[in-house]
Amino acid sequence: MDTNQSKNNQSFLFQVELLVEDADHKAALERLIHKLNQARFEDYRIISGSI
Repeated sequence: MDTNQSKNNQSFLFQVELLVEDADHKAALERLIHKLNQARFEDYRIISGSI
């Protein structure tokens, strides 16, 4: 990453709820993590998940 570009960037924090449908909880979580990693966000936290 260009250091000049990073100096101009600001950070924003969003709280979201996502509904992920898949065969089971594990598969849905794996799919979510894969998509988040593909998106190349600077950071993310998965705080909880429910069935």
